Amino acid sequence: MIKAIGNNVLLRQTMTAEKKSSIILADGAKDETKYTVDFKILSIGDGPLCKESTLKVGDNVFLDRTAQASHIEEIERKQGELVILEGIFFVNDIVGIKN
Repeated sequence: MIKAIGNNVLLRQTMTAEKKSSIILADGAKDETKYTVDFKILSIGDGPLCKESTLKVGDNVFLDRTAQASHIEEIERKQGELVILEGIFFVNDIVGIKN
């Protein structure tokens, strides 16, 4: 089993990415799509940022849309895109907790 260390958390995706909305910018700018992805915390590191947070194992959290995993344990291809199912992320990439 993998355990997060330092200021990292091990997360597992609990919902599939779902297209919520699109913003079309004028004059050929890129289409920006927002996704809602729900992750469950499997392990929390022992670094100072993790210790100061209110996060606990089992919490459902949302990540910043630019978050990148430092280690990917499980990945899947869905509709031509790679989707991270389980990976280690920096604790500051968490932007919200789902109640």
